[in-house]
Amino acid sequence: MGNLANMAGLKVRPATCPTAEGGRWQIRPYRGGVVVADVVIPVADDATHAARVTTFQNAVREHAGRTEGRLAIVRQFITTGMPVGLIPEAYYHLRSEVAAYCKVHPSAVVVVGSCRTGFSIAKKEFRPRYRPFNEESDIDVAVVSAPMFDTIWDTVFASQSSPDWVLSAIGAKRGRGEYPHHLARDLFNGCIVPERLNAIRPTSVAADWVAEFDRITRTRAYGKLGVRGRLYRSWSRLESYQGIMVTECNAALSSQPK
Repeated sequence: MGNLANMAGLKVRPATCPTAEGGRWQIRPYRGGVVVADVVIPVADDATHAARVTTFQNAVREHAGRTEGRLAIVRQFITTGMPVGLIPEAYYHLRSEVAAYCKVHPSAVVVVGSCRTGFSIAKKEFRPRYRPFNEESDIDVAVVSAPMFDTIWDTVFASQSSPDWVLSAIGAKRGRGEYPHHLARDLFNGCIVPERLNAIRPTSVAADWVAEFDRITRTRAYGKLGVRGRLYRSWSRLESYQGIMVTECNAALSSQPK
């Protein structure tokens, strides 16, 4: 791998550089590139967080009831623009690193989730919707590549001796978490989570993906944040998947008392 600092046109110096949110990132040389060490995660204060959530919720209330409105929300808040949790240089490094592994253009790699918006729009057990991005969050990366999607899925499919292996995996779900149940939903939505897939039916292509994202995490180039990846077959599938969560947000807001 080439010198990331030179690739980005950065002047690496043993000082600090400002984050997008006013914090500071420590920069030091690392194996021919740069590493952002001992990162101060740009966590928003309460007022900034509340303003971000309110802006998003207002857009959802006004536009999420229409298909084109949901798409506009997804593009404005999720699939375009800068992540609030990364400075531009760090985002460039991450996109370039993942793109090189996936053999895609960096524009086909986007950060989604709370690192992008500053809050999570997904409600999970014991974790409320709109919880803020913080130093315990992950960086969720979406990669759009039909060739890679087909390669992984074809390899997994060809490696199975029985066409009923998915049903068998679901039947033997105990001890595997909810991964088998997620698989059918993800595939229907044009999405593969190789980490989940590898936990159900290990294959070299899925294992390689998991190993690469684990390697990126271990470099600590993005502080202590874990870097996790999902693979989408097309932009429409990515934006449709994100649109499902926007719809859920709209339903939750509509159910609130006036």
